[in-house]
Amino acid sequence: MSDLVELKTRITHDEDDNVASHVEIELRIHPHEIEDALGTILVCFTQATLALEINGVEVAPNSKFGQPVASPTKREVTRETTTAAAKDTSTEGKATVGGKLSVMDQSASLEASAGASQKRSASQSVKETETVSTTHIPVRAVGSDKWTITSENGVLDAVYLDYDRLCSLSPVWGGNRQTVTTYLLVKQKHMRAALEPRDGVVNAIFQTVNQMRIANILAAKSIHSEASSSPYSGVICLAKSEATDEE
Repeated sequence: MSDLVELKTRITHDEDDNVASHVEIELRIHPHEIEDALGTILVCFTQATLALEINGVEVAPNSKFGQPVASPTKREVTRETTTAAAKDTSTEGKATVGGKLSVMDQSASLEASAGASQKRSASQSVKETETVSTTHIPVRAVGSDKWTITSENGVLDAVYLDYDRLCSLSPVWGGNRQTVTTYLLVKQKHMRAALEPRDGVVNAIFQTVNQMRIANILAAKSIHSEASSSPYSGVICLAKSEATDEE
């Protein structure tokens, strides 16, 4: 499991104030291969949740890591103007015809003249391109002492907290024993898995439309059973870490 996720929790104090305490977390998540009786299951996650359970203390106001503050979205609009000329070939003109008839040679002469004019017009088109600038927050506080872990490229594969201060704690009256437990949870729909069958296993079984679903369920149950003793209910407990501070 340590090759897939790593979660560590510790409680620290300020040097000048032994009463105030803080929760510091180390969290890393990477794609991994899990060996199963049927073969090798390739697993990765697209989103996870870090949940905090505390006893004897409470989260101090305005102390949560990754607390998003609503701000105006930056929008930039680029306008591009294109001018195209159109040619109108309609013709305006007049003709004069004159004829002279000779009795001697019965010949005729015809004289004609014509004049024409052309019209030209131009049209314009405007193309607008809008660019919206936003900031991605990999670890975002979402309330109820939980944080959502996401990645810009869609797959969790990085160190997301390197003993960063997740939040500060305020003591509760009568709470001499401070306990902080962190859970890394993921919904099955946020897990991606693919199964490579072992030699001797009928490959046709895994070429059906249910291949991904089978691999996901096998991987989810296998991972959950290593980190938690509670029944599997569609939410996988990837890791659990506890820190205690007795005063």
